[in-house]
Amino acid sequence: MNEELSNQEFNFSPIFDSAFLYEMYENDYQYVEEIFSTTNEGFQADFEAIKKAFDQQDLATLKKAVHKMKPAMGFVGLLALQEQCQNFEQECAAKQEFKEIIINYHTLLVGLTTANEKIAEEITRLHSFNNL
Repeated sequence: MNEELSNQEFNFSPIFDSAFLYEMYENDYQYVEEIFSTTNEGFQADFEAIKKAFDQQDLATLKKAVHKMKPAMGFVGLLALQEQCQNFEQECAAKQEFKEIIINYHTLLVGLTTANEKIAEEITRLHSFNNL
């Protein structure tokens, strides 16, 4: 990135908590791009583990899989989704019957699917910004 752009702020997409990201990473957008890329690389395996645990109706494994995904959502500024993961993880621990978590699972799945798409889009935007 050239010096002229080094003081410019990147405008994160609305789904991401910009204030949190600016506070965490300041204007080190190369590092932000790296964090987003690292999160994106591990996302699919973690997402598949969540879906597999659900398909097997294994609450303990589902809880662990969501727990593993949770911090990654925070690293990229998806704080509402991180909180949703936390709540779902607690729900998995508290429920005795698998059927009690089905609706919230599907809501979480939609959020994670959207996150996956938005993270990939933001990587492209960050890469373009960093290479102006």
